[in-house]
Amino acid sequence: MTAITTYLSAVRPQMFPLSFIPVLLGAVLGYKCCSQFSSGLFFVTVLSIILIHAAGNLVNTYYDYMRGVDTSLSDDRTLVDNMLKPEQVVNFSSYLYALGIICVLLLMVFSNAHGTQLAIMYFGGFLVSFSYTGGYGLKYHALGDVVFIVVFGPLVVLVSFMIQIGIFSSLPLVLSVPLAFFSEAVFHSNNTRDMEADKKANITTLAILVGKEISYFLYALFIFTPYIIFIAWGINYSLFLMLPVITLPGALQLERQFRAGKLYENPAATARLSLSAGVLFAVGCLLSSDMPFLLIKDVNSHKLPVY
Repeated sequence: MTAITTYLSAVRPQMFPLSFIPVLLGAVLGYKCCSQFSSGLFFVTVLSIILIHAAGNLVNTYYDYMRGVDTSLSDDRTLVDNMLKPEQVVNFSSYLYALGIICVLLLMVFSNAHGTQLAIMYFGGFLVSFSYTGGYGLKYHALGDVVFIVVFGPLVVLVSFMIQIGIFSSLPLVLSVPLAFFSEAVFHSNNTRDMEADKKANITTLAILVGKEISYFLYALFIFTPYIIFIAWGINYSLFLMLPVITLPGALQLERQFRAGKLYENPAATARLSLSAGVLFAVGCLLSSDMPFLLIKDVNSHKLPVY
């Protein structure tokens, strides 16, 4: 049990809400568009995305340690405290990537999505997952923010939507914007907390480039913008889309915590907030009869923009 706990801790499951919520939203939007939902496809999609996410976290652990980013003060203790050896982390990440590929193959066989389009998007996910810290190391060149905004928002929502209904459409992308902001809030909080260690390791992040004061304003922007969007959509389309506003007190508490410099637990707490708000948003979408940028009136005829 100790070994299982160690391996589970190494993949950082507290960050998995960033993977799960976009899959959930994409599936809900697919159902709203075409009244189609497969629980089996949903489960395999969630599993595939989480496996890739987990493998990417292990790659991040390995390269952060090898490049001297992770130290005795780091949040990730896997290699710093010798909980696992570097070769064990590499092997475990390889197994997870392999399992992720198996899941993708199953989705290509059993979903109605175009196999080539699905393969390209998943290959892009695998590539970004690895190159985030491996290879070029996007994280080390202030490009990690782009990764989080694109992947844990539009890309995963679109993949999930496409797997459910078999149509590649741009319609779900705008509805993924609040999730992208929440994901970036988590990432930016993490980088602000680790700013000093990252400076010593000679890597560059957005938090380092703008400094602590502006980093606070950026975090506030990232965490509060989704609520502005929810309220606007709720007023203009359906009050159900305002359901996530229930979690606003939690966002206010996290903003005060960030402002006070209490950042150690802030990234994980922000991820939990994104889970709560994301689930409520998905429920709101499910209950809404009118939604922005989603042509529900064309459901029966499938008159969706296809690209």
